[in-house]
Amino acid sequence: MASLGLIGALGIGPERPAHAASAADDFVKCLNGSQSGDLIVLVDTSASLQSTDQEAARVRAAEFLLKRLARSADRSNVKINVALAGFANRYEHTSKFTQLNGQSADGVLREMRAFADRKHGEGTDYWLGLDGARRELAERKQQNPNTCQGIVFFSDGTLDIDRAPDEDSNPVDRPYDPENPLHTDQERQRAKERAAASMCREGGLSDQLRVAPVTLFGVGLTGEATEGDFDLMKQVSSGDCGSQPPNGQFDTADDIDGLLQAFDNISGEGTKNEGGYCQGREDKCEEGAHTFVLDPSVASVSILGNGDLENYEVLVVSPGGEEVVLADGEGEQSADAKGVKLTWEWLSDKSFSLDLDKQKADKPWTGQWRVIFIDPESKNPEARSRTNLHVTGNVFPSWENSDVVIRAEEQIPLEFGLVDAQGSPIKPGSLLGESSFQAVLVDANGEEKEIASLAGKEITGTHDLDTAGLQPGKATLRMSLGVTTAPWKNPETGKEVPGTELRPQVSEVPVTIGAPAGFPTIEGGVSFGPIEGKVENAPGTLRVTGPGCVWVDAGATPTVTTGPEEISAVSITSEHNSPESCLQVAEGESADLPVSLTSESGNGALNGTFAVMTSSEEDPTLTRPADVEYNAELTRPLNPVNFALTLIAALLLGPGIPLGLLYLAKWATAKIPGRGLIYTPIPVTVEDGQVLRDGRPIEWEDGDLRQMAHMDSGGQRRLQLGPVTLRARTGASPFGAGHVVVEAPDRVGASSEYRQPVGKEHQAKLDLGVHNTWVMVRSAQPGPEQTMVVLLTAADAAPGTREKLMEDLRRIGPQVYKQLVDLHEPGGGAGTGGGAGTGGDAGTGGGSPFGGPSTNGGSGAPDGANPFGQPSSAPPPAMPGQPGPFASGGGSAGAPPQPFGSPGGGSAPGGAPPSGPGGPPGPGFPPNPWG
Repeated sequence: MASLGLIGALGIGPERPAHAASAADDFVKCLNGSQSGDLIVLVDTSASLQSTDQEAARVRAAEFLLKRLARSADRSNVKINVALAGFANRYEHTSKFTQLNGQSADGVLREMRAFADRKHGEGTDYWLGLDGARRELAERKQQNPNTCQGIVFFSDGTLDIDRAPDEDSNPVDRPYDPENPLHTDQERQRAKERAAASMCREGGLSDQLRVAPVTLFGVGLTGEATEGDFDLMKQVSSGDCGSQPPNGQFDTADDIDGLLQAFDNISGEGTKNEGGYCQGREDKCEEGAHTFVLDPSVASVSILGNGDLENYEVLVVSPGGEEVVLADGEGEQSADAKGVKLTWEWLSDKSFSLDLDKQKADKPWTGQWRVIFIDPESKNPEARSRTNLHVTGNVFPSWENSDVVIRAEEQIPLEFGLVDAQGSPIKPGSLLGESSFQAVLVDANGEEKEIASLAGKEITGTHDLDTAGLQPGKATLRMSLGVTTAPWKNPETGKEVPGTELRPQVSEVPVTIGAPAGFPTIEGGVSFGPIEGKVENAPGTLRVTGPGCVWVDAGATPTVTTGPEEISAVSITSEHNSPESCLQVAEGESADLPVSLTSESGNGALNGTFAVMTSSEEDPTLTRPADVEYNAELTRPLNPVNFALTLIAALLLGPGIPLGLLYLAKWATAKIPGRGLIYTPIPVTVEDGQVLRDGRPIEWEDGDLRQMAHMDSGGQRRLQLGPVTLRARTGASPFGAGHVVVEAPDRVGASSEYRQPVGKEHQAKLDLGVHNTWVMVRSAQPGPEQTMVVLLTAADAAPGTREKLMEDLRRIGPQVYKQLVDLHEPGGGAGTGGGAGTGGDAGTGGGSPFGGPSTNGGSGAPDGANPFGQPSSAPPPAMPGQPGPFASGGGSAGAPPQPFGSPGGGSAPGGAPPSGPGGPPGPGFPPNPWG
């Protein structure tokens, strides 16, 4: 397996002591190993920026970082996905994740530039900003558990909690102080204290970021800040906030040049040089020259330069004597130095960026390069110049037999090699300079086992790993390649110039150390995914490879490392909970151990461990314990009473129209995207923990993937897919994203995205992007033969994506099926009535004051019922007597309008927005002017 470094943006320079490694260095190691990363640029949009950042320096500095990352992605095999977000008094999702490269960079940069005018927010709520970004990253982690994740976190001041201007009509959920109205200075101060405490408590928000792990790159703009303003931001980024060790870094800056340096540090540690200025254009002095030596092992060079002077000149001199003046001007400029491309941009009066890219020929590239700072007026002999040099090698370590099984207590042969950026093999003898290679395996306890430490031509080959004493489970293979470029003899002077020591290419590859021979191997941990509300027997699975037996240790208490403040203990159970009921797995086979999670509700990332026991296939009395990691993303549902009161107050006191517009905007975007969709319904049975198709483990077959859904290019609110109907809903809240419910008459269901049924009718739920997911529906009466799976694949999905979807069904399907079966167990009734306003036939009595059918046969909602009914795709209700988009129908034609919509029924016209969170408009009112 080739481990290709993220080059250019994540820099290389002289090796520093291990204790001095920056968070950027550690992020690079992860990227080199996983080849994939997610990065959110989180930008403060508070009103204080109108004075602290009048020239939008934060935007220009972020542009510099994004350009650097885009160039790096083009030079390497690493996929970097970037999203932009803002924060002031709430988290503001701005752009979707985009794979960053030369082609996509312009679009991302346009979205970044829009932040120049976004500086009118009230407050600076770190908590909501960071938690919103963390949740987005956690959702992506579900799709790619090995991806590396980071947040670039920018702010100009201290934590400040304040009401949003539209908060009366658009409530803000602050989990750290949920009942605080923030009307007085004392209430705002209390919220600030509680937010800070919530971030830094044991298991709080800071710990949740670090455990994930998410690398936090904090940047503070100190323009008008006072002493102590950035203490909390620094602690969250790189200090002692929480109980987990920090994995981020923090920099401050007071102007554009300082910000550029801070963002350059995010892109990796380079070689920092300092010198003077040559006095006059004719003086190519040594004092003003920043030099480095290249050879064919180097692919590119990236430099950030700055100096004390304004409007100075920079001259680049190649090994062959070609000279290029970095002319001033708007935007990027480029020149060719006989086969070497130079690209530069003046970022301010004092700072510039410069990139050198090797073309095909080695000769014009090889030798000593000089970047010379010149004072054209010859008036400042004491002025200083600075560069941060990122020299990127084109030689990378690779693990050639990465498919080998690593078990504890064995000697494992590992084969290493060298490759270039395209993955082509390189012979160590072809390197002109010096080289060294180290390989180390680090187990879950931090125990290190050296595999190889070699130099020169001996780097490649096979080396034995002795796994004696290493802890089975998650581990990391760390490979490090150091290269010093070859020395260069100056043809004019005959003097030899020493080569440049490149920063080592370090790659950290996640691996699993299997249990000793004869015992089953536990692969990874358990992710229970997103869970809303109280957590009751949420399903999950643990992958196990034989031979041997495995069970959950029922006598051990799971640990809670991070989670909502309300949760101090959880329960993780399984039907396989003793040696007698253990899950038996044969040699060479894999199986999923089903487990269930129960805990209180809350908001945040729940992480911890639970105990599992394994026994030998040959001698079941030989057992080994193992601690398994688990995680879940918890969300406490909207308090229906509080929301109802807020909504009523908003409507009565005047801001109902803004609230209505929020509903309307949400309704307008709540559509299934118009991307080609193929659906494949398959009758299945579930037996012995396996999803079966015609009695065999389910697989794709000839004839699948042939039914194309009829999709409009602009998206659809309703899709009929054979036995099921997908219907987009907005939900009761005016903010947040919509979702999709899966309607299947007389059936209950769940999905790959939401593994528990939702609503009174126990329907399956999906996000609006339904592509590459699956749904399982089952008759409301017992009987495994009445179960069906519907696979929803994107028409352009790659074969690997389709196979991953099928593997997910095989792995999770049995637990989802069990959830559906449990609805019929005593106490788990799968009732289909009650309070779920779906726009269908209505009851005749009381119930939801917002429309939709009532519960209990129309005799009023029972205690605890949702006053809104089931979420639907509707704009808000009307003011009393108002027709139009907020009017609600019901009862018989001509009946007087009800202030919040009657509980009566009716059918929504095709495609027209219904009346509110509950039922659709009825026939007895004026037509909807919104269409």
